Amino acid sequence: MVSFLPDDPDHFLIAARLRGDLDLFRITVSTGEHERVGVGRTSTFAWYVDRNGEPAFRADISSRGTRVTYYGREDRENGDIRWRKLRSVRVGETSELIESATEFRPISPGPDLSTYYVAARPLGANTTGIYLYNFETDTFVQTLKSHPTIDIENALINNETYEYLGSYYYEDTLKLEFVDEGLQAHIDGLSEFFDGEVNLVPADTSRDGSRWLVRTEGPQDPGSYFVYKRDEAHVEPFGQIYPALKNERLAKVEILRFSTRDGLELTGYFTRPSDLPEGQIAPVVMMPHGGPELRDTYGYNATAQILAAEGYAVFQPNFRGSSGYGLAFADAGRRQWGAAMQTDIEDGLLFLQASGRAQAGHACIFGYSYGGYAAMAAATLTPDLYQCVIAGSGPTDLVKMLNWIRREDGSDSEEYEYWVNHIGHPSRDKDAIYAVSPARLADKVQVPVLLIHGQEDSVVPIEQSEIMAEALKEAGKTYQYLELENSGHAYRSGRDKWREYETILKFLRVHLTAPEPVVAAVAIDIDTTTDPIEAEQITFPMETSQASSDPEPLPTSITAPEPLTAQ
Repeated sequence: MVSFLPDDPDHFLIAARLRGDLDLFRITVSTGEHERVGVGRTSTFAWYVDRNGEPAFRADISSRGTRVTYYGREDRENGDIRWRKLRSVRVGETSELIESATEFRPISPGPDLSTYYVAARPLGANTTGIYLYNFETDTFVQTLKSHPTIDIENALINNETYEYLGSYYYEDTLKLEFVDEGLQAHIDGLSEFFDGEVNLVPADTSRDGSRWLVRTEGPQDPGSYFVYKRDEAHVEPFGQIYPALKNERLAKVEILRFSTRDGLELTGYFTRPSDLPEGQIAPVVMMPHGGPELRDTYGYNATAQILAAEGYAVFQPNFRGSSGYGLAFADAGRRQWGAAMQTDIEDGLLFLQASGRAQAGHACIFGYSYGGYAAMAAATLTPDLYQCVIAGSGPTDLVKMLNWIRREDGSDSEEYEYWVNHIGHPSRDKDAIYAVSPARLADKVQVPVLLIHGQEDSVVPIEQSEIMAEALKEAGKTYQYLELENSGHAYRSGRDKWREYETILKFLRVHLTAPEPVVAAVAIDIDTTTDPIEAEQITFPMETSQASSDPEPLPTSITAPEPLTAQ
């Protein structure tokens, strides 16, 4: 679905593939007849239309799913459409993480036919902001929201008037800021009602604005919906995404700040087992994120919760090079593989030990993609720091990885240029890269290693884990290697996901024993027979001025982002 065409109730727009291309079609509601109004390519994965339903952007994705190219519409005098390249943007490691792109991302049609609301980082800017953008002239018309040190995540737009309502971003937790003070008062009241422990965003409103559908998500809330009656300042439960996961079974998350050895202040998220006796210290699993230009956020993370339910504490540090904190912070990670990015993770563990949250000699490191590299780098560069290592889908021979990207994407491609800038040149910087490539340092490993890789991985080839496994074998090291037959870089089939978690938990039980008593593991498959949530009414106090004195009427409809998910 691309657009319901609110001004044209007889039609709607969909994107569909006929003969391989993803084209844009106008569908007649009464008959089902269709008309093709936009012609895409086999690489096209998304369409964006203006407020009249005419094509505004076409988005094509690279063969490996790592780069998106946006094309803007240009109308010719003969009535045809010409597509002009506007931006090429590196995205997250799966199509679902396209929302994490910081350079440029369309959000919603603007108030004029040639404008669009976008999240973007214009040339010379340090952080991503919300802008009104003219896609015909490729210019930023108006700055609507920016922050000096934080990337703005997304915007809320009235999808009937195309008015900008507000935006949100992650600081410690999700911060939602409306332009209208009355709307902000309601959001502040809702946040207070939920004790500030969830991220919340209005998902939709009734036409008269009297009721909101609010989505919440947090460490102890995998995802819930509530109906908020504005005039009464009254909240009613509507439904839960995983009703069998009760919040008392889930662990809380503590937001921590720590300083690195060179004085940089970083943020991390610490998940402590919910049933850990007071004064007892749990074994710690350090869990650096992938990317590396991604970030962890405060919210529900299934892997962290499963580990916490087994009795392990989990720490997720946003090391330098992470996204979300502006370009300068991301650039601080360039050419720092095995160096400052790695010592940031080490300093996070040392902080946990110094603050009494962890014990020396009782920690494992576990990550995927770049996090998988960081795990193996720890095993080879600081071999006595951890008691075990779990590395999923991680690069291990960086020179071979760079050469593979060059073969796949081309030596003149933006993707190859990005990774050379990030890691180094495979020829000119070969010795320095070898010095931080785990597969070249397998003889340094002193602890058990678990390698995991999907056979259909198109982002990091499975060869990278095979190389590491062979190097560990030749060096006579203790390791385990799990290949997932029906999985890619981040995608897992249900069967593979089960095998993966089962293998990880067995590995940790042997090499990082949890304290007694051990909490029963969180079920991976959800029991759908659980009774639905009781529709009890919940009312919270709110000042009269907040509840009923909006300066402007509540908008009749809100365009909201996709449901929040933990990265």
